[in-house]
Amino acid sequence: METGTYTTNQPVPVHPGLPMLGNTLAFLRDPLAILHTLQQRHDRIVHLRIGGRHQYLVMQPEAIHRQKALLWLSRGHCRQI
Repeated sequence: METGTYTTNQPVPVHPGLPMLGNTLAFLRDPLAILHTLQQRHDRIVHLRIGGRHQYLVMQPEAIHRQKALLWLSRGHCRQI
């Protein structure tokens, strides 16, 4: 399990999937099982491919709030003190 704080300059862990399909089949087969697996293995945030699209799954409320704050800062909506 990967724990810790992710910042904008740290790579997001990638969940392995099939070539071309990524994690699509796992989600079609049993969505709750794959979500449980992702939470157990990656803890906070993970990058995966579903339906040929890149997806980022954020699994803890504090990580979601932190990512929103970093996004606001990066867009210049507020200044970091």
